[in-house]
Amino acid sequence: MSEVQTWREFLGRIIHDPQEKQRIASLLNISPVTLTRWASGESTPRTQNLRQLLQTLPEHRARFVELLPEEVGKPFRDPNLLEESTENPEIPALFYSRIVNAHCDLPAILRFNAICDLVLQQALKHLDPHRIGLELTVITCMPPGEGGKVRSVREIIGRGTPPWDRELEHHTAFLGAESLAGYVINMGRARVVTERSEGFQFFPIVWGEHEQSAMACPILLGDTIAGCFLGLSTRPKFFLPEPRQALFSAYTELMNIAFQPGAYYPLQQVELCQMPPYPLQQSYLTHFRSWVSQLMMRERLRVNEAEQLVWQQIEQKLLQLQMQGAH
Repeated sequence: MSEVQTWREFLGRIIHDPQEKQRIASLLNISPVTLTRWASGESTPRTQNLRQLLQTLPEHRARFVELLPEEVGKPFRDPNLLEESTENPEIPALFYSRIVNAHCDLPAILRFNAICDLVLQQALKHLDPHRIGLELTVITCMPPGEGGKVRSVREIIGRGTPPWDRELEHHTAFLGAESLAGYVINMGRARVVTERSEGFQFFPIVWGEHEQSAMACPILLGDTIAGCFLGLSTRPKFFLPEPRQALFSAYTELMNIAFQPGAYYPLQQVELCQMPPYPLQQSYLTHFRSWVSQLMMRERLRVNEAEQLVWQQIEQKLLQLQMQGAH
């Protein structure tokens, strides 16, 4: 595409793929015909539309930046056009009140999931208002096993905007030292991965299909830890601006309200092991509900008690599986 002379011609090359054209139009909430008219020169997008277009195509952003100044008539002279839109860097005070009220009003059995869900939904709207692509996940420490050490962590609840746009309860997984979340929990401090090319140079991260950048913050209370808050974006360098990092950290701190005191463990008690990749975990995770039902009937346990025991049993099986694979 290096031979194109204008941003319109460049856009035309991109939307030549019908599926990509439809994807972009859906994200911008416009008709595919409008994209065709922009590319042909029949119409000109508003500044806000063009800014959203650049956010939708992060991998082509640099080339658009080169070509836009050549636009005849110079309609795009907004000095902020090529800058990422900046969110309000503070969590609304009314939302803090909403979380405190939920903590006081909800029964203990509902409190964790309800508060996590409220924070996730608000954080998504705040951090990704244009729904370009962000997934947020709450990850918690498993109770200590043999030796009194925390050996793994588990995805608990998550929310996302397209291409994820799903509820993560249906896709739980165990993580360990092989993951970015595990690294952050082991170290007890936040970490930002600005783009995929960083790879394994400084810390572990396994990229999924849509993930271009990531940030993880530990959920800390003094010198104890309950887990971490993980963000994955479809945009490179999404977590690079300091105001965005501060906002993400603020939502991580707010997540503390969801946790019971017993969910925190001293930092020196955390020594995460490596866990098997998700495909190897699936055969165990698919039996979770049936094992819980069997345990409830056999031991006459409440559902939350049985679930905790089964999660611990699965963790032990996965740790054994990983050890066998290492030898």
